[in-house]
Amino acid sequence: RQQLRLRTRRSTRLFGAIPPRSLTRPAGQPLSVREICGDDGVKFARAKFAPAQQGLFDGFCGIYAGLNFFDRRLPPDPERKRAKDMFRRILADLQSQRKLTADRICDGFLEGQLQKAFNREAEFQNLALEILRFDVFRKRTGAATIFDTVALLKEDEAAILSTDREDHWVLAFACDGQTMRIDDSFAQPRTLTWHRRDTISHGLSKKHGLVFLNA
Repeated sequence: RQQLRLRTRRSTRLFGAIPPRSLTRPAGQPLSVREICGDDGVKFARAKFAPAQQGLFDGFCGIYAGLNFFDRRLPPDPERKRAKDMFRRILADLQSQRKLTADRICDGFLEGQLQKAFNREAEFQNLALEILRFDVFRKRTGAATIFDTVALLKEDEAAILSTDREDHWVLAFACDGQTMRIDDSFAQPRTLTWHRRDTISHGLSKKHGLVFLNA
């Protein structure tokens, strides 16, 4: 009880430099702090904070990259009902793999785990696809760079790329060798254009990723 009283009855000298909510800064600008009142009416301020954004602490970017591919291959789904059902099935598949753990949810899923889940989703959607690891496809084709590899894909094919710098998965498609389109579930806007010259800055990996090919 004594500790609780000490917490609520803070010295006014400690917070004397913080004006009440009704006051303004000398320049006439309103205060940019939030005030909290204790039991005895003493006001103190808490610095502004940025609310947590969905996706900031979870590693579902690989799942969303796959969902974006299937959405591009299938008929329009404006209400996103099909996409939500796909999301549920992919999660259920990862759960059946015993990979839907706290560590994987926070740190992201590995390409082999996503490959299995996406193969089953392709079967469910009756899509004739061959889903390969990115490095396997690159070595098979002899492509030297990431852009050269993605440029070999047909119009309705795509690749999931790993950005090692950000530990993040994105969907790449429509590459002409110098630029490629990117669906990034965490970016604004969601669809971007990346240039070959920016390969290093994006931290793209030649080793990790998946490729969706027509079977």
